[in-house]
Amino acid sequence: LVFTNNFNVFFAFLLAFINGITWVVDLAVRRRVLADNIDQNLLSSSLAMETLSNNATRLIGPLCAGSLYTLVGLGGIFSVQLFMYILALGFIIKFQISKTHNVKSSTKKLEKSLKQHWAHGLLKEILKTGKNAYNLASLRLVLIITLIFNIFGFPLVSLIPVFGKEKLILSEFSIGILASSEGFGALIGALIIGNISPQKQLASIFIAGITGFFIGMAMFSFSPSLLLAFISLTFGGIFLSGFSTMQGALVYQASATSRGRNTGVV
Repeated sequence: LVFTNNFNVFFAFLLAFINGITWVVDLAVRRRVLADNIDQNLLSSSLAMETLSNNATRLIGPLCAGSLYTLVGLGGIFSVQLFMYILALGFIIKFQISKTHNVKSSTKKLEKSLKQHWAHGLLKEILKTGKNAYNLASLRLVLIITLIFNIFGFPLVSLIPVFGKEKLILSEFSIGILASSEGFGALIGALIIGNISPQKQLASIFIAGITGFFIGMAMFSFSPSLLLAFISLTFGGIFLSGFSTMQGALVYQASATSRGRNTGVV
């Protein structure tokens, strides 16, 4: 569509919507696989490393995107994305082939589980799972704060390029630098959490993380220059890593037999 000059806001919305669906599935499954294959003593450190790898690519991505947009335009960026998705698909297929037996057995269990859910009413099952998760005090904290963040915090990240373009009058390359600052801060935060490996202050770090992020975003909204905006977003990103890391750790810690469902609810 880009190459034929038919790409417009409607298709941009559709693309973002599909990406949002796949991102939700990716987050829930990836953290569940990680949490199920590590010792509980290493929970915080392992989830911090997962956050670190995620944020490292979020740091590199915007920098590359800003440069690519300047050099090859939107068509070039989508071409690179297509290549990366094909590469990821290749890794998934290779992983499935190496785990053929486990995949077949788990698929049968999944089909049986889905039939049971549909038989009792899928919406009813979702509401029941959500209610059970909410009844746990520690998960209630996670659900409420996550809801607040997703409504009032996460959308602010998507407005960073708009702020850079409209208020700071930045070039595409400078906007890429600005967009990478939040990932840079989260990378630093993940390294700190990975090194200290906290086990008893999970809830405190979780609350401090979202508080620090909002402070950083408030500082960013008043930033008159690229440098101050970068520092503010880096500050917020450091705390954001505490929020994202402790979110998974708290769900794992509070759930004994229903980690997959509770992770899905979050």
